[in-house]
Amino acid sequence: MQSFLDGTPGRAIILGLQGYHDHWTVIESITSRSILLYDSSKIKRLPRPYCTTVYTTNKRKHLLFPAQTYFLSNEVEDEASTE
Repeated sequence: MQSFLDGTPGRAIILGLQGYHDHWTVIESITSRSILLYDSSKIKRLPRPYCTTVYTTNKRKHLLFPAQTYFLSNEVEDEASTE
C-alpha cells in the first residue's frame, strides 16, 4: 500500500474498517507509525500498532479488511502498451 501511495497524483485507497470504527475510509498516506486518513467522520489517523487484520483486542482496536481494500487510480494506460 505504501508503494502505491508514492506521491503519484490521482491515486487513492479505500479501506473497510471495523472494531472501534465501523466505517469506510480513504487512506491518504502511510508512515512507519500511522495510517493517515482523509475521512468523512474526521478520523485523521490510525496508529499502526493499534491495527490488525485478524481480530480486535484491547490494544488492537482497528480491524482492517484486506478483502475490502480498493486501490483506485485515474492514470490512463498507454494504448501502445496494450496492443
